[in-house]
Amino acid sequence: MLLSHTVVRWPDRMKTGLVFTMTARARSKPYSWRLWATVEVTGVCVHRHFDDIPACKAGHEPSRIEPGRQGWARIRNHAMRGNQATPEVTAERWRHPWTVVDVTCIESGRERLRTGSAPRQYRNAIEAELAEDNRYYDWLKLSAEQAGDERTPSQDEVWFRAKSAAYNRKLGMALANGDDPALLTVSDAEIKAEVPKFERRARQ
Repeated sequence: MLLSHTVVRWPDRMKTGLVFTMTARARSKPYSWRLWATVEVTGVCVHRHFDDIPACKAGHEPSRIEPGRQGWARIRNHAMRGNQATPEVTAERWRHPWTVVDVTCIESGRERLRTGSAPRQYRNAIEAELAEDNRYYDWLKLSAEQAGDERTPSQDEVWFRAKSAAYNRKLGMALANGDDPALLTVSDAEIKAEVPKFERRARQ
């Protein structure tokens, strides 16, 4: 898989041995499906620019990014301009590094979605970010349990838990007062006030 460094946090998380789950939604009449694959990272190769990838000594193959593909032109075009990217987003993707991530599939499957089901709608960008981080840490916890390992939360996770607590407190107040949740923000000072509580829990 190709990972743009414009994506917050994920490039730093991609380490050999990391296990995580990817999901996608597909339509096959008359049903919609949630496709999922649990994978393990087996290799990580960081490149300063996208155009460094084809010439890399590691020998990255376009067919492993897109089955049957022998050249990089279409992959490059999709990476830079995919998802209806604006010119500003495309420019950001050109400026930032890219990581090639090798993965091995551990398990995969599909689940039929109920008719009329829709993607989760978040109240604001903070809520969407917290939801993504929560999925990441849940999979770290599950992976450790499956391996029989004892896991101590990282400082990054402690910060996430503190931010989540601060946000949920402010959300409750906003809803009670009839304020617009879309305007909610959480300051570093509010997060830091919650950190000691979660640091104590991490040590227990």
